[in-house]
Amino acid sequence: DTESKSWMSEFYRIHWLRAKSVKDRWEEEEELVISEFQWAISFFRFRAKEWHKIQMGNSAIGAPGVWCYAARQRMMYSRLAEHAERKWQAMNATDIQFVLEKDL
Repeated sequence: DTESKSWMSEFYRIHWLRAKSVKDRWEEEEELVISEFQWAISFFRFRAKEWHKIQMGNSAIGAPGVWCYAARQRMMYSRLAEHAERKWQAMNATDIQFVLEKDL
């Protein structure tokens, strides 16, 4: 009888450790996704500002081709930043929580 209790105790301990590792892995993944989202938005904003500087610099010297290309790039990165921000705001914390609970 003590042997079966010992075996069950070991079984529950192993099961608990596995569940804890899955939970920890998902928490780490959540942190990474949040960081990647924030990084992507910051990068898109940065590139839009850089292309705006190029656009304004070439406006002064009268290079219309470069100005147009820089304007197009600036708009592309601005739209990417806006799109990423909208997606970020649309994400719901309960979605992440549901996935965590489902995997455990």
